[in-house]
Amino acid sequence: YNINYVKESFKSDYFYKRNYSAPTIVEKTNSTSTVLSTNFTPWDETTGIENMFDNNLSTYMHNKQNEYVTQDTPFEIVVDLGKVIKANKVVMYGRKNNPQTPTSYQLFGGLDREQMTLLCEYTNEPLKDSCNQIGTFDSTEIRYYKLVVTKTSAKYICLSNIEFCYD
Repeated sequence: YNINYVKESFKSDYFYKRNYSAPTIVEKTNSTSTVLSTNFTPWDETTGIENMFDNNLSTYMHNKQNEYVTQDTPFEIVVDLGKVIKANKVVMYGRKNNPQTPTSYQLFGGLDREQMTLLCEYTNEPLKDSCNQIGTFDSTEIRYYKLVVTKTSAKYICLSNIEFCYD
C-alpha cells in the first residue's frame, strides 16, 4: 500500500527466486573394481575388458569379430566394485564414432555376489547423446553388479566406461 492506502505492486531487490537441486554424486569405482566373471572375448589385444576400467573414455572394450550380442548369445559381466556405494543410476559410455552400446539389458546388483537383485531392465532403449546409455532404478546400496546385454545399437558391444551415480 502507498501513503494513500492504495494497493500497489511491489518488487523487492532483496528477495530472489532460486531453484535448488542436489548435485549428482558420481561414484568413482574404476580403480577399485575387479571383473569376477565374463563371457567376453576381445576383438584384438587393444580392445580388452580392462579398457572399461582405465578412466579413459578414448579407450574401449570391443567383442570379437563374428561374436554378435543377441538374446541367445548375451554379453555378461560380473564386477566387484571393491566398496559399497549408494546408487540410483548407471551410465554406460559407448564409442562416439560407430556406437555399439547396449539397448536391451538387465542390470543386477547387491551387497552379496550370490544374492543380487534386478535393479533395472530395458528393451530397445534409445541411446542418449548418440552413443551412451542411462538406466535408472530405486536408490540402493551395491558392491557387486551383473550386466546382461541382449541387444546393442549394432551387432557388437563396445564400451569405454560404466559409471554409477546417485541423484
